[in-house]
Amino acid sequence: MQAIRLTNHDAYAVRRAMAKMDMTDVHMSPALKLVMSMFDLTKPEDYKRFTSLISQDATLLQQVMMIDPMAEQETRFINANRLKELSVPEYILTSYPIYHRAMNALVGESGGGKSFVSLDIAAQLATQIQTGTVGYLAAEGLSGYSGRWEAWKKHHKIDTDRLIFYPEPVNIMNKEAMADFIEDASKNEVRFMIIDTVARCMVGGDENSTKDMGLFISNVDDIQRELDCGTLLVHHTGKDGSMRGSSALYAACESVIFLNNNDGIVTIHNQHDKGGKNKHRKESPSKTFKFVEVEVEIKGEAVQSAVLISSDKVEDNIEVIGMNENQQIIFDLIRTHKSMTPKQIIEATELSSSTVYYNLGKLVDANYLVVDNGIYLTKDDFQDSKSE
Repeated sequence: MQAIRLTNHDAYAVRRAMAKMDMTDVHMSPALKLVMSMFDLTKPEDYKRFTSLISQDATLLQQVMMIDPMAEQETRFINANRLKELSVPEYILTSYPIYHRAMNALVGESGGGKSFVSLDIAAQLATQIQTGTVGYLAAEGLSGYSGRWEAWKKHHKIDTDRLIFYPEPVNIMNKEAMADFIEDASKNEVRFMIIDTVARCMVGGDENSTKDMGLFISNVDDIQRELDCGTLLVHHTGKDGSMRGSSALYAACESVIFLNNNDGIVTIHNQHDKGGKNKHRKESPSKTFKFVEVEVEIKGEAVQSAVLISSDKVEDNIEVIGMNENQQIIFDLIRTHKSMTPKQIIEATELSSSTVYYNLGKLVDANYLVVDNGIYLTKDDFQDSKSE
């Protein structure tokens, strides 16, 4: 049986009740309110039943007892020697630098493939969790997701009913709209929330305003606290190619994944110098994806869709969608010969030196090739040579 996880608000409420403190105006989730309504804590027998119920689950009791309800009246400071008692942020997936119960961001240009990556993240999470759901706030509409979802399931040969979509924008700047959304998400036991996109959920707010972005961030924090979940904010790049709007959003995130699309080759970066961020761990290495076409059936008709899969998982004989003809020639040549210099490639292909150097640079940027002392190798051959 999986341990019960309380939100911070609910853990605080339970701790106050156990300490026989005043419960007036104490915030509780609808589920906890229902449980609390079963007890009259002014009666000794009910109080005993209530505390006994909490004590039966060691994990639940630990969550509650770590909270000191008297801290409001004494001090909020925490001794440095007790910091190790606090929970440490953990990745929720092994394939992406995404933190659970934290704010994460996926940033890229419009039409660059962000929704394919965010759907892959959502799908992987949905197939891993044992209880609850993964929520996807599709603020730009559901168009296209049916084909992509069917393609993802068909390609990976996996199915689940734990991924749910919210089909319209939610104004996260508005407290009333937020409360309704959180209540709906709570009913569906959302364990992780993807918000796609920031702009469509920031109605009336100015992305460039530190004040407005601060309010947006604060309200996303509320979503995380109320649902005890993590979030992934899908956001656009600006004219300069960096994360659009106020830098407050970048500062608030625990992890930022920055996406580039080079002629259909999608690469995500977690490194700071490439637009990413990792607050708690070593920055994750860049990861490259290729589009693979998948035909699916929607309402009895054949529909062409696609999935993004890691370049490491593509079979050698699959032509890379998005790689131009010259890049394919150069890549195949290097893969056949294990390693080559630019001069050897020019002589073998009769391509101009500028064309060879340009496309070699693109293949290195896309993480297909590695250059070592002027010699170009595939990533796999480079790793093999270093392990020998």
